[in-house]
Amino acid sequence: MRWPACSLCKSNTVRNIETIGLLGGSLSSDGSSFNITTLIIPKQKGETDRVEMLKEEEIWEIFFQARDLHGSKRAADL
Repeated sequence: MRWPACSLCKSNTVRNIETIGLLGGSLSSDGSSFNITTLIIPKQKGETDRVEMLKEEEIWEIFFQARDLHGSKRAADL
């Protein structure tokens, strides 16, 4: 199965440059599968055999905002 999000990374793949993609989602009700609902491609610097995510603090804010939307507490509030 080809995942449509792969087209986002195609220019890097063609040039043999690594790309980071963070997947988010939830477990199915019976716990047998993980349902992917979100793909975040962060700011990054990629090379042939390595990739470095930049401004990681921005990713944490995105995750905290998403959790807040679903009524979960932020780790800082626990």
